[in-house]
Amino acid sequence: MEKLGFAPGALYAAKASLLPQSDFGGILTMQESGIRADPANAMLYRLHAEELQRVGRMSEAVFDAHQALAFDPLSPSLQDGYMSALAYAGKTDAAFEQLQKSEAMWPNARNIHGARYRLYLRYGDPNEALALFRAAPVPLDPAQEEFIQARIDPSPANIEKAINAERALYAREPRYIAGLIQVLGQFGRKDEALDVLLHYSRPDAIGYNADVLFRPALRDIWRDPRSIAAAAHLGFLRYWKTSGHWPDFCNDPSLPYDCKKEAAKYH
Repeated sequence: MEKLGFAPGALYAAKASLLPQSDFGGILTMQESGIRADPANAMLYRLHAEELQRVGRMSEAVFDAHQALAFDPLSPSLQDGYMSALAYAGKTDAAFEQLQKSEAMWPNARNIHGARYRLYLRYGDPNEALALFRAAPVPLDPAQEEFIQARIDPSPANIEKAINAERALYAREPRYIAGLIQVLGQFGRKDEALDVLLHYSRPDAIGYNADVLFRPALRDIWRDPRSIAAAAHLGFLRYWKTSGHWPDFCNDPSLPYDCKKEAAKYH
């Protein structure tokens, strides 16, 4: 198709999907080439928004997710993508407003039901999250129930149960740290979270976990300068330096360190 002069967005999306998940720069560059060639392609904007979240560019991710929805406003999957981008960028009120709009439009859409659960799981009333967990048509991750119970009653015992449930998953699948990092961040276990990130044994697989690492629960972790060492280990720092696109948290005027000065310590 390229030889014939065509540059459909789907072709660029397919090329990006063949790149290693840890090649953030390559994936984003390929997607951006697709957007230039096919500037009204809603799918590419959604994929680009998801990739931006993996490198901490959360505000830009919200913009692109909204752009995708503007091209196809009736799509439940794009509504899901937009409300998720809002929530993960810390704009939870706007995310719940979008959820109400989406549920009014598509009351029986499976992915909108899924988005509702994810929003309540992390950001809404945990009692509602528990009800949604128990009413799910298919069994959900039991570790999430422990997490919800710890949100309902954050006693030391409940928090330990939630963390231990995710540690057990991590022990079985060492590539998967997303659940453990989120629960550690949620309950203020910053040192333990940093230890997991600094000693992660599969940085080649970080792309499969990266979408959770810049969400609100991880905010305090990135406020610690040791997080830049973790970013170097995981491959984020290489992308930030070579691209010149730094994550949103680096632009926070209250950040207690300078990202670029801290990054200069690592090669």
